[in-house]
Amino acid sequence: MTVSKVGGQRDDVFGNSLKGKIPSSITLLENLGSLNLYSNALTGAVPNNSGDLISLKNVSLGSNSLSGAIPDSMSAILDLAYVDMSSNQLNGTVPKFFAEMKKLKYLNLENNEFPGVLPFNLTFMRRLDVLKSVETAICVTIDFR
Repeated sequence: MTVSKVGGQRDDVFGNSLKGKIPSSITLLENLGSLNLYSNALTGAVPNNSGDLISLKNVSLGSNSLSGAIPDSMSAILDLAYVDMSSNQLNGTVPKFFAEMKKLKYLNLENNEFPGVLPFNLTFMRRLDVLKSVETAICVTIDFR
């Protein structure tokens, strides 16, 4: 995948059998508000400089073969409302910064390889409508009252 194949404020390139790594140059799309790479054949890590996509509100990287940890740089994307990283081979710890994202309403991390427990502060996110972490090594019960 090359950055020249995507552009604008919204890019839906899901289900296109894209192969390879997500290029770090994707962050050159500084006005990108939504990135949907769901259901491709992407491999490797989520780029470490993903936090440079500060206009991003929705990111869907689910149903690929991404591996490694979720990069800490994503904590700089303050307007994220929708995050789907399900059905990959992501590992490491689930970042605590998700709980600090004031606009986050949907977080799907199911079917990954996260060990341990979900960060405690995620259980107090009243603005979060959906939290999926099934079929990881994580078990959590949340009362969304």
